[in-house]
Amino acid sequence: MSERSDLDARYNQHLINGYTSQQAWDMATSELGTKSSHFTIGSDGEVETTSLYDTEQANIKAKQKEYDAW
Repeated sequence: MSERSDLDARYNQHLINGYTSQQAWDMATSELGTKSSHFTIGSDGEVETTSLYDTEQANIKAKQKEYDAW
């Protein structure tokens, strides 16, 4: 599993258990330690990356989908 999916799974589990978004985020990041430093919680409550590499890879995948659909 990737670091993002590990963090996302733990965050979602804490939300299910009734914690607020910020509490769930704090608990999930503390459980994973420094591995979570490239991620943040977005305003929509989704785990987002702060890593430039991951952002660029997401942009490439989006462009590839557009090209394939064309």
